[in-house]
Amino acid sequence: MKFKPRNLRAIAEMVIGDVEHFPRRSSFYITKFFEECDLDFVHVGSTRAIWTSQRLEELLEEPQPAAFQLPTRFVVLLRTLMDLERQRTVIWTEAKRWRC
Repeated sequence: MKFKPRNLRAIAEMVIGDVEHFPRRSSFYITKFFEECDLDFVHVGSTRAIWTSQRLEELLEEPQPAAFQLPTRFVVLLRTLMDLERQRTVIWTEAKRWRC
């Protein structure tokens, strides 16, 4: 399945936290986010948005469970990204870490 580059970039910006309402993620936390999605992608310091867009593109190239359905691992990533309780936990953990 193919997404337009601007749409991949928009989702990537949510993952890395370059948009309002999403916690900003450093390289370590980008990797941790992908681990939470049961994905073994490791960010090693390249440009966060480009690297994340490329990983999203890889996920979209995976087999689809049925016609007109997104690949399963991509759906897991979207659900994890939109899990408000998890986002609050990440924001709280980050705030606590910076206060120490």
